[in-house]
Amino acid sequence: MILKRTGEARGAVFYMGDDGKKYQLRQVNRAYEGRAKPPAYYLERVDEAGKAHYLSGLFPTKYTGLYSLDLRDEVTGCRLMYDARFILGGGVVEVKPKGKERARV
Repeated sequence: MILKRTGEARGAVFYMGDDGKKYQLRQVNRAYEGRAKPPAYYLERVDEAGKAHYLSGLFPTKYTGLYSLDLRDEVTGCRLMYDARFILGGGVVEVKPKGKERARV
């Protein structure tokens, strides 16, 4: 999935997915006590009414610009692991299943 930046507002960056849906990325706004590696961002889908629905946290990896996330499979309901790679200063986000052409930024 490819997400292209469409705008930003206080605390959020908005994207349009190649699936035709709207997304937003927000910085985590709370402390995660006792977690060695808390998420840095939240990825949310924005519905027609403008309400955001949580999809996943984005967790930093040892590679700059590469984050790990998990998304629920619509068929099985299982959470599957993905990589999110930020390109062009965050203008584009490429989300791929983990292990498929894993990008090392």
